[in-house]
Amino acid sequence: MADMEGVQHYIPLTRAEVKERLFADPRITPDLLKKLEDVCTMLEAIWHFRQHDVLERMKQTYSPLDPDQHGEVNLATVDEFVEALSEVLEDGNWETVTQEEIDEALEGEDVFPISLDIRFDEFVRMHLFKLGIKPYSVEVKRNFGLSSKTISGEMFERIIQVIQFRDSEWFKEQKRTKFDPGKENAGLHLRMFRDVPKLDLEVIFPNTSPKMRGQDKIKIAIPLFAGLGSMIAKYAPVVLGWITGSGASSAGFSTAALGGVVGALGGYMFKTWSGYKKTKEDYLDQVSKDMYFKGQANNQAVINMVVDLAEEQEVKEALLAYTFLLIEDEQNHTPTTLDDRVEAWLAAFGLTIDFEIDDALQKLLDLHLLIRKMKSEGGWVWDGEEWVDPKADLGRNEHIGVVQPEVALARMDEYWDGIFEHSSE
Repeated sequence: MADMEGVQHYIPLTRAEVKERLFADPRITPDLLKKLEDVCTMLEAIWHFRQHDVLERMKQTYSPLDPDQHGEVNLATVDEFVEALSEVLEDGNWETVTQEEIDEALEGEDVFPISLDIRFDEFVRMHLFKLGIKPYSVEVKRNFGLSSKTISGEMFERIIQVIQFRDSEWFKEQKRTKFDPGKENAGLHLRMFRDVPKLDLEVIFPNTSPKMRGQDKIKIAIPLFAGLGSMIAKYAPVVLGWITGSGASSAGFSTAALGGVVGALGGYMFKTWSGYKKTKEDYLDQVSKDMYFKGQANNQAVINMVVDLAEEQEVKEALLAYTFLLIEDEQNHTPTTLDDRVEAWLAAFGLTIDFEIDDALQKLLDLHLLIRKMKSEGGWVWDGEEWVDPKADLGRNEHIGVVQPEVALARMDEYWDGIFEHSSE
């Protein structure tokens, strides 16, 4: 098995795309295709029900925390909700954004020609989660728009931001009332964004202050220094003559002329200030427009999307494991070889994925679809390396298979009936 340290588990293909590509295998006959489609339908139904239960419990826990609710926010369940959210995100192969990644974003710039200061101390809690990483390339203007440059890098396919602000009293104590969101800061805020460049991560934060780049400071300063130079060349001889009381310069200089000098200086200062304001507004406008298209969901809607994405991931993993074990039964796959096989299949589509083989096989075990091809002797079984208890966990070199689709459908149908079986007592 290849070294997969740091490689994502998330499969960036939709469930429909996985089925289309997987079922295009020439070894799958029309008759088998119909059966596999039925197996997939049952897998989808089972996981949809499971995730529906998760969704309802999360909605109930989040309801008192929701900033969009009509009543008063109650943060009593905030720890319980964050823990539940983290578990669902882990099931969906989301990962925590590290402090190192945050620091890199603060120190660098990517697509946006801007650096932002984030006031982290205004948060009671702040969590960032990422799902999927992909390359990108974009052309941006440089050198005051006189040239362009192609920037290449990596972006997060999706980012979830969890924020709890400090209350208004804290902002008063810190003498930061101008930054106080007021009633808007109540509750636990959830945000989901898409396609966020790694080094522009700071643009998704609501409490930032733009910092000027060196070239923008130059752009602002050029009119000031140019104006000062022109003014000095024009008025310096006159002012000098007035000070020394020499010649016509002194006679021709008046209080009105002095006012003109001061007015000109004030004009250049105003022009410089206006340039700063415009540059800052251009930055904020650029960020605002980009975030409009990158924002995917807020608060309750984030939970819906998270649960849906987790459901998709679970079904994709189970379907890939089942299908390859079925159509390659003669290969006598082990967990190790099956893991490599699925990863190689994904690599053929340009995807480097660390397939979660253990999770995939556990799903098949739970539904009684997995076959452990082990020799039996005296209550013990041979896992490929040693005799073990048949109830023990799967060995990495244990030969495995799956039941035929007809059997799989019958067992999943039985499982489904058991979900809705109510006791008569």
